[in-house]
Amino acid sequence: MDLNNFLAFKNQWISLCEEQYRKKNDGAYTVGLEIEFFLLDLEGRPVNLEASQCFMTNLLEYFKSKGGEVNTEKEELGGRKCLSRIKTPTAHNAWNSISYEYPPHMFEASFAFRSNLVDLKTDLEEFFEISKKVALECGCEFKVQPLLDEKQIESMTRLDNDLQYRLRKSRVLALEGGPDESNALLADFPSYLAATHIHIGGHKWWSDPKFVENLYRLEPFIMFEAKGITMKERWDYYFKVFRDFPLVGFPKVESWTIDWWLEELYINSYLPLKEEIKNRFQMNKLRDLQVIRPRAIGTVEFRSDSAQSTVSEIMNLVSMRLGQFLMAKNELPKEIPNYNESCKIWYDQFQSQVQLQKELGDQVYRRFLELVQMREKEEEKYMHFSSFIKGIY
Repeated sequence: MDLNNFLAFKNQWISLCEEQYRKKNDGAYTVGLEIEFFLLDLEGRPVNLEASQCFMTNLLEYFKSKGGEVNTEKEELGGRKCLSRIKTPTAHNAWNSISYEYPPHMFEASFAFRSNLVDLKTDLEEFFEISKKVALECGCEFKVQPLLDEKQIESMTRLDNDLQYRLRKSRVLALEGGPDESNALLADFPSYLAATHIHIGGHKWWSDPKFVENLYRLEPFIMFEAKGITMKERWDYYFKVFRDFPLVGFPKVESWTIDWWLEELYINSYLPLKEEIKNRFQMNKLRDLQVIRPRAIGTVEFRSDSAQSTVSEIMNLVSMRLGQFLMAKNELPKEIPNYNESCKIWYDQFQSQVQLQKELGDQVYRRFLELVQMREKEEEKYMHFSSFIKGIY
């Protein structure tokens, strides 16, 4: 590794973090959310472009009918310009949006950062209600589920835009020479695997070397909280396609440090894409498939959770992640496994659903609850602790 070039990269990254933090954070901890969902026809098959454009067009008309500002974006799909993103403002000078994640059947809803979970839940409830209604108007079904089944996958229409085409090509190359090379469908896994990504902002993680490591140390306690498919089912796709990529899953190192992460990001993501990185603002798009991803806008992104089918299930996850975030800001109790031990536990659980000690899980969950309660915003009411109730811990 060229040390001088790496240090220049690191300085650019830290500078970007500081600048973005000043613009996007107001001193309070905030929570944002991305939800991937599918649009299916009434026989349960992923929709074609005509049906999905009906959905987007009717959504746009609905938002226009409410008055206020609505922004849209278009892109080339199926040989024509298509409506690809709809953005509506929130009360906090920010935007919620609905856009294609993998056209024509897979979408992503992005929710602006909120200073409390009550407002976020209101956004979610409105999104579910509107999306279900508009989908039915187009003879479709709005479906938030973690995975399409084999018949649904076989009936998909793939309309790769330029970005999706290049990403798919990179996955095909990653599979070459590996044990799953013959499974062509693996290259398409982002088109049939849906996630819930939770973002929490307002913390300068790059100036606190222990913070992200603490998040990882707590990760084994929450990895089963998402309902739907198991962790192994979800992350098997990533591990098969990106089997040699160091920044996937729970990183297998003795400890997680910012320098280690930046070195891996530089070597394995920045250098291969260097010619495509036109300015430092694009550096936050470098490939990083960890279950916890630090972002240059002063946020951390929790990426391990599959799509959740109800508002209640989503809000449980969000409140739990907020508790994890708040607990990681301080020194963890000595009973919490260190990073290396937590990594082993995570992979043991990933492979065979090994149980953690009930008493330790209970201690961590109680602390999550206490810390969220201390915010005095009544956000703790969204916590269900479903893993604990089910007896996983």
